[in-house]
Amino acid sequence: MNNNVQEELEDFRNPRDSYVNSWLAVPLKTKGNIIGLIALDGKSKNQFTEHHAELAVTFANQVAIALENASLFYGLHTELEARKDLIAELEAKNAEAETLRESTAIVAATLEKTEAIERILEQLERVVPYNSASVQLLQGGALEIVGGRGLPIEENPIGLKFTIDKNEPSYPVLQGDEPYKLYEDVQLYVPEFNDPPHNRIHAWLAVPLKVKGNIIGIIALDGYSVDQFSERHAQLAVTYANQVAITLENARLFSVLQVELAARKNLIAELESKNAELERFTYTVSHDLKSPLFTIRGFLGYLEKDALSGNQERLQSDIQRITDATEKMQTLLNELLELSRIGRLMNESQPVSFRELADEVLELVHGHIMERGITVYVQSGLSTVFGDRQRLAEVLQNLIDNATKFMGNQKEPRIEIGQRGEEDGKPVFYVKDNGIGIQPEHHERIFGLFNKLDTKSDGTGIGLSIVKRIIEVHGGRIWVQSEVGKGSTFFFTLPTNPEV
Repeated sequence: MNNNVQEELEDFRNPRDSYVNSWLAVPLKTKGNIIGLIALDGKSKNQFTEHHAELAVTFANQVAIALENASLFYGLHTELEARKDLIAELEAKNAEAETLRESTAIVAATLEKTEAIERILEQLERVVPYNSASVQLLQGGALEIVGGRGLPIEENPIGLKFTIDKNEPSYPVLQGDEPYKLYEDVQLYVPEFNDPPHNRIHAWLAVPLKVKGNIIGIIALDGYSVDQFSERHAQLAVTYANQVAITLENARLFSVLQVELAARKNLIAELESKNAELERFTYTVSHDLKSPLFTIRGFLGYLEKDALSGNQERLQSDIQRITDATEKMQTLLNELLELSRIGRLMNESQPVSFRELADEVLELVHGHIMERGITVYVQSGLSTVFGDRQRLAEVLQNLIDNATKFMGNQKEPRIEIGQRGEEDGKPVFYVKDNGIGIQPEHHERIFGLFNKLDTKSDGTGIGLSIVKRIIEVHGGRIWVQSEVGKGSTFFFTLPTNPEV
């Protein structure tokens, strides 16, 4: 307190404060801490007494309490508002997290691409207010719509493609230059959106689909109102795009797995077939090789008796029978060895003109054909195939030899080599004759080992087995159509490219 402040304090002598003569200052205290003061000015000297000072101190204490309460109230109010904002934010994040969790569950629960995309986009609509959405994948130099939600059915947009160039609105995203592309009104920037049917769209958002860091396409969200999407919506859409990308990758892996399983099933079936063939092979070898061995053993006994008795004529006959049996056994073993080599010791595959191959084989068997007076017709325009030229020549030679051998008493014998249609993308070739034909019950049996329909004919009956093996090693198949007395037609398929 100072009752003559101008005499003691120079600052009160300036014109602004010259009216102040008495001055009283009391502290404002809160919890023992001085937070300020109350200053009282008096125009007269000795205007304030000690009693005034004591009253001012008491009043100052009340003012300090009031200020503290006001400060606490303001702080509490601010904290409550902050908590409300936090609660609202947490609720929004909780909704987003729950939606994302459901989307993740969808990814784990389904491997069907279209269904998963539909369901995830349905979840995305709960947090990003779009009107329609599409999933577009990179296919060469274009984006192709492979799925969506809310798209006009009458437009049938699935399969629709958009060329990728600098005019494509998602171009910066596809180039990896921007994490997403958001247009508040795309019609102002992309002229195509001013024309039907796209002119219903104003807000437009594109986010990338990434698999292992590589962009495989986009999710495009359409809004019918200007400024329908925010930056927060874009960030959420990026998160959901990751889920869609995972779904697409899972679907792709599932498809690959299905293909691999199918291939394994085919391999198992093939191995079972080979095993059955091996069993037949083992039986045939044991059965057909026994006959020459029995002949040899039997005539060795006769040989000894004839030698002791001096019967030279029978001795020579026994020796000849033993020789014939050993030659037959040698032939059987050689042909079995030849059959076992097919598929293991093949020559390098190459493009082969089937017409040139037919002419080459016909030159080899020309003698037999001329001897029997057979007319041979080769169709023009035969395809070029891909395979082992030497083995394919064996196929034709065996089939032509068989046709020649079983022509019967046909007065006008004829063999035709040609091509008719396709099977599984491979041309179907045929060798047709007008010979004796084959009974239906033998159409499959003739391709077995040593299965001779005419036991008096030349050969061991292994020829068609070799033909069948060569065709199958090349990825084709062979079958016969025949009617007794009207000839036979052997059909077979061969690849035209090295992919088979």
